[in-house]
Amino acid sequence: MEKNIVYNNDCIGGMKDKIEDKSVDLIITDPPFAINFKGAQKNYNRDQDKVIQEYNEVKENDYYDFKYNWLSESKRCLKDTGSMYICSGWNYVDIITRVIRELGLYNTNHIIWKYNFGLNCTKRFISSHYHLLYVCKQDTKRTFNTYSRYGKNEKIDGTNKNARYADMEDVWTINKENWSGKITTANKLPGDLIKKILDYSSKIGDTILDPFAGSGQVLWFGKERGLDYIGFEKSEQAFKFINYRLNNNLYLVDKSEWDKVFN
Repeated sequence: MEKNIVYNNDCIGGMKDKIEDKSVDLIITDPPFAINFKGAQKNYNRDQDKVIQEYNEVKENDYYDFKYNWLSESKRCLKDTGSMYICSGWNYVDIITRVIRELGLYNTNHIIWKYNFGLNCTKRFISSHYHLLYVCKQDTKRTFNTYSRYGKNEKIDGTNKNARYADMEDVWTINKENWSGKITTANKLPGDLIKKILDYSSKIGDTILDPFAGSGQVLWFGKERGLDYIGFEKSEQAFKFINYRLNNNLYLVDKSEWDKVFN
């Protein structure tokens, strides 16, 4: 099995062909939400010429089968000691939790990720959170580094509140990243979110997987920590973007540089 590679493939067939049974320690991924998402639209306050198109959305009627198929493959690839973090919008999170139960996976935590801004709404409440499902195969065997970020008795500066306790509560307030003026994909996880997951659920020598690599954020931070990584991304432009970032050790990419290399 080859590591430290990104495949320009659909992840369901790709995992079957490329990844061995019980060979992955940690999966972090942000799959399509089946909400007809268009990441370049103007209400995201983006320069559309800097957003990589080709976002591969899933139809609502196909969502159950889509979730079942990629989660089945993910379960096969995951070690008994491994963990999986799945980002989801609120719309169909019930389908994800249903599939998790049907596959016999264990839902360790249902984390709420509160971010700094949502789409402006006038006829309903504004959505400003995502769900983050923390899943494993065997709850007694999974890796969890309790004191990786704060000591047992460490306090939040200027308070008497336990810093480790606060950091491990299941509501995470982490801002989205604004890559203003830089090339971006339609959607991306912020680095602080990924780093927090890696702190608690990875160790030296691990192999991480992102079946829906998007901008390559999960792979980028895995590589930064010296972990082995495997990713899948259907979009050819996003695939090129990921490899360009990884191969050149670039977190942000200027549009002029992107146009020079790929246009």
